[in-house]
Amino acid sequence: MIEGLERRGWSEADLRSHRNGEPRKVDYAWELGSQTTMPLAWIAERLNMGTRGHLAWLLQQWGKSQPAAPANH
Repeated sequence: MIEGLERRGWSEADLRSHRNGEPRKVDYAWELGSQTTMPLAWIAERLNMGTRGHLAWLLQQWGKSQPAAPANH
C-alpha cells in the first residue's frame, strides 16, 4: 500500500487531510479493490474514506464515469 501512496506522491497525512470522495482517493480505492483481496471496510478505514457503504457508493459512481472498455472479439 505504501508503494501506491508514493507513486501518487502522497503520504499517510494526505489520506487524512483530503476529503472522503477525493477522486484520487477513489481511484486508489478502486485499484486496491481490484488488485487485492482486502475488504471494502478495510480499504475505507485505511484510506480514511468513511464507511464501507459510502466507499461502495463512491466506487459505483466512479465506475459509471469511466469509459467502457472495448469488447474483445
